[in-house]
Amino acid sequence: MGVAVRAIRAGQYAPGQSAAEVHAAVQQALLSAGFAVAAEVRVADRGDGRSGKVDVVASRRDGGAVGIEIDRLNPREKSIRKLQAVDGGRVVVLRGSWSAPPPVGIDEVVGLGIEVSAEERDAAEPTDAEWPIVERVLGKLTEATGVRFKDRHRNGRPTGYVKFVLRRLREDVTEEELRKVIRHRATLWRGTDQEKYLTPETLFGREKFDTYLAQAIAAYEQPARAGPSANEPVSHVVQDVLRGQR
Repeated sequence: MGVAVRAIRAGQYAPGQSAAEVHAAVQQALLSAGFAVAAEVRVADRGDGRSGKVDVVASRRDGGAVGIEIDRLNPREKSIRKLQAVDGGRVVVLRGSWSAPPPVGIDEVVGLGIEVSAEERDAAEPTDAEWPIVERVLGKLTEATGVRFKDRHRNGRPTGYVKFVLRRLREDVTEEELRKVIRHRATLWRGTDQEKYLTPETLFGREKFDTYLAQAIAAYEQPARAGPSANEPVSHVVQDVLRGQR
């Protein structure tokens, strides 16, 4: 595990990188150090009876696996729980800084120290990697409501709607989770007095988003199956990686 941590620390990172860019940089650092890497490795139980995905599992032929979750400022509880399903080392990588001991059940926390301030984050335009996600999310909301939520002004600058999507993306919320909130709220609110709140400000605002996401997940995700195969997905992926099948 120490080799993996050293490889991550030696990676190429820059202030203000998006979550997706940090994910890619961590994977590249591990590949450069000779690891086989699998991304988005499914685990049957993330700690609440539902399935989830570990951000990265890295393996070497001369050693075991290392599960890696990539968070923003602090190790998230759901990241810690997902890593419990990994039979091997457990590492949380933060875009922010970290000087405290690792949480119980985690072997190492690596703070990259590249997280920018909230003001800088809000002022920044979407990166080349973020623009397609923003366009798809606002397009999905437009489709669900019949109201056009444009992502750019005529001069090419981002509209006010963009920042609400960006803030969530830069807090490690996925495109799939944003779309799930749109789908669930639209199902609940269309044709009611609440329909007027189907906007980026309401759906993706900091105050209510976590609640909306939790309710959407509960509505659309099925509980994981119980039984002796609960942790098999991780072990299968590790074996496939080591065989060069992934």
